[in-house]
Amino acid sequence: MQRGGASWALFPAFVTLAAAACGLSLAGTGGTGDALDASVNDGSANPDIDGESPGDAANGDDGGTPPTDGAPDTGTNPDGGEAGPGDCGGPGQAAACTAAHGTCTADGACTIQCLTAGCPAGNRPKCPKGLKCAITCGDDSCPNGVDCMEGADCTINCQGNQACGVNDQVQCGADTCVVNCTGQDSCKSKVNCGSQTVSLKVTCSGTNSCAQDIIANEPSKIPVTIQCTGTNSCQGPITATGMTSVLCTNNSCSKKIVCGSGGSTCNISCGDAGSCPAGACCRTGTTTCSIDPPDAAVGGACP
Repeated sequence: MQRGGASWALFPAFVTLAAAACGLSLAGTGGTGDALDASVNDGSANPDIDGESPGDAANGDDGGTPPTDGAPDTGTNPDGGEAGPGDCGGPGQAAACTAAHGTCTADGACTIQCLTAGCPAGNRPKCPKGLKCAITCGDDSCPNGVDCMEGADCTINCQGNQACGVNDQVQCGADTCVVNCTGQDSCKSKVNCGSQTVSLKVTCSGTNSCAQDIIANEPSKIPVTIQCTGTNSCQGPITATGMTSVLCTNNSCSKKIVCGSGGSTCNISCGDAGSCPAGACCRTGTTTCSIDPPDAAVGGACP
């Protein structure tokens, strides 16, 4: 009995040594069974292989890198959908603008810059169909004119010497058209506009600009503004329908001005003695016809 009692007396020491070898602690426990239960139940015997604490998973953290600003990546414009670089306002329009050698700008316009001869936009920049465009031509850079017949809204700036239309005309058929011929000898061929549904404005402020016809065939209620203020500008005939206003100064408007249509108005101002030498007239049916000075009016039927 003593031999058996001695063996049992040594058993706790054996268990303690075995537990220590396996990395288990019996400290503070009431017995070997309690120690084994504690080591398993608190997870210390089997830590997470990726180093994540059990509480992380419980809190919904999958261990990935958290977003820095807390906002989900939706793939949309962070500026709230407003047009910006690379966005001309509609599906496929950015690609169309790029194909026309333009760049989408923050206002949603396709901006085409042709500032030097041989620019990527070619000798005749063209606004893609349905886009809002701003086209600028520098010295000798757009000899075959500008085509904005299919744009939705178009501003054409011919700001260099002999910019726009040495060989061919500047055309604009967009709902809203603004044509600025500010460079010397710019817009040397026709400025041909029509079918606007909002407004048309043509400014010929460069010396000898707009050397040939200005044609503005608009519906009778569309505002049309033509300003020939550059020295010797607007050397060709001016033909306009719509609610038309024409200003000629600095020896400009050397050919006849034919204005008006049924139900439209016409206001022609020749600001100095050298302007409007060929006179002006209003078509039959024009609601209001004003020509200043009165002696600039051409007698007889207006073609």
